[in-house]
Amino acid sequence: MFPSVSKYNYMNLEMKLSTTAYKSAHVSFGEEEDIRKMQEMIEASDILVSNIKVRKEAESPYQNNVYFRDPLNGAYVNVGLSYENLDRLQEVFGENALKTDGKNILLKGRAEEFVSSWYADITYKRGYLREDINQDGFLDRAERMSTHSFNTMQRQFYGGTKNKDVNLGNVSTYIKHSQMMPGNSNLSTSLMEKYTSHSIEEELNKMITIDQKANGSIRLNQLGSKQEYAQYLDEIIHTQKQEIDSIATEEDLKEYLLKELLKKTKEFLKKQLKKSGMEHKSIEADASLEEVMDKIVESPQSTKELLEKIQTQATENEDPIFTQIQKLTKLDKQTLKNNLENNPDFEEDIIAIVQGIAQNVDRKYASNTLERALDIKA
Repeated sequence: MFPSVSKYNYMNLEMKLSTTAYKSAHVSFGEEEDIRKMQEMIEASDILVSNIKVRKEAESPYQNNVYFRDPLNGAYVNVGLSYENLDRLQEVFGENALKTDGKNILLKGRAEEFVSSWYADITYKRGYLREDINQDGFLDRAERMSTHSFNTMQRQFYGGTKNKDVNLGNVSTYIKHSQMMPGNSNLSTSLMEKYTSHSIEEELNKMITIDQKANGSIRLNQLGSKQEYAQYLDEIIHTQKQEIDSIATEEDLKEYLLKELLKKTKEFLKKQLKKSGMEHKSIEADASLEEVMDKIVESPQSTKELLEKIQTQATENEDPIFTQIQKLTKLDKQTLKNNLENNPDFEEDIIAIVQGIAQNVDRKYASNTLERALDIKA
């Protein structure tokens, strides 16, 4: 654990923490529906009801049924909101903000627009819907870290990294965890709890609670204290300095850059395998990139089966992995399909592409300075 007092003097941290971390979408609805009429239309299947899973459980832990419209398609979304949040909505937007019929609650007017705007920010802009790979309403650790929920600040030391005075530059918001921090597990856990939730419903309740002014804007200092953010910056600097100190020579630099490339390629491969359900018996989803390439080389029959499966899926329903391979190989769709069907050496062509990328990285960065490499990494 890191000490409670920061190791560095972040000279303009307080000012930077006034930066907006999240900004909800602008939403404006027209004619309002009466809740009884809406319920009748739902039962008669005459009204569009959202099929997006906002939680995994069948029943909400908040024990109520709240309806509002999705600003993207007008479909009615059903979520549970805490009683505290419901009381706040009435307090801020007036008694007519909620219309109740038994256990069903319909949001109206500005209250509906307010909640719907945060729903759109979470579901679409941060990517909770996109990153919920199996669409079960529950985001696991990897899925939460892939949402665009995080933020970071540029850092500049006065007089080198041994000096404790640090000037903070531009703030980047709506970024993935991987763009912010090179993988400190303790930090990752604490940040996930601060910046993400397991479900759309849980995060929506969090945003309504934090947005005390109900103006659709949440600043960094509303998500955590100055001391907490200083400790977070300490950990980033500590982790990055460890990586920097391990790069002593030009060869180390080349190895480091290639390692980063392989890491990102492996992450892409695992994600595509998971999305398409192609966890092949000889190419496991959790295999390293090197292991995958070895399998391709040593088992041409398995590779042929895998490529045939890709081709079949691509022909039938334009599978996303086919599109990704098309982008990586820069082949037009018909040429790629012909290769998958008729070219027995196509797996060797793929290997050549990966090797070519590695060689290009060597040539591009061999003469670069350490400072340049760190700029790219940031």
